[in-house]
Amino acid sequence: MASLKLYFDMMSQPSRSVVLLLKANKVPFVPHLINLAKGAQYSDEEFVDVSPTKRVPALKDGDMKLFESTAMMKYICAKYQLADHWYPKDLEKRAKIDEYLSWHHTNTRLAAVSIIWGKLFGPLLLGKPVNEHKIKNGKKQMEDCMKIYDNHFLKDTPFLSSKEISIADVLAICEFSQLELLDENLVELSSKVKDWQKRCVDYFGEDYQQVHSILYKMKASLSKRPKL
Repeated sequence: MASLKLYFDMMSQPSRSVVLLLKANKVPFVPHLINLAKGAQYSDEEFVDVSPTKRVPALKDGDMKLFESTAMMKYICAKYQLADHWYPKDLEKRAKIDEYLSWHHTNTRLAAVSIIWGKLFGPLLLGKPVNEHKIKNGKKQMEDCMKIYDNHFLKDTPFLSSKEISIADVLAICEFSQLELLDENLVELSSKVKDWQKRCVDYFGEDYQQVHSILYKMKASLSKRPKL
């Protein structure tokens, strides 16, 4: 029986990254869904006890409690002795993965969140008008991110600073997938990033499709609505 319990909402990019890592490595876990749209992050006392920030994902393994997706993925790699490429033991290889993980949240994630909340979730969930200023700033930051991907993270390697897939790729691919909810031409990704995306999706195969099924359903639903 699985001792690891995961609290998540599949519309959350970091939640999907942890679930995808677990599924890809066939690590058993007990799922505990937190419906953010219904405010369960505030009303679910068990969850709040594990995640004092009231943010998903969160993890409980016996008496050990964790929030923050990158900390959780590192823990899973060590606890379940996943293949070394996910989070290498070699100090230099690990440092390069950590470099991306540290950079991600205030760059790729911040840019993507600005765009999608300005264009879609703000109007859809909060009833706010489309925020063109937020979208413009997010797109500018995403353009800057593309340069770093092309000239650094994907300069000489098929995956992020690595010849093999790692938890850095898991975190990033689940962030970029959120942008698929938007109009196709709203965010311009570089050819290197598009090629990297395809490698990641192909690597995960059916696991990727399952983890993103809720996103595909939402995309299909949005396609039937008037354009914002």
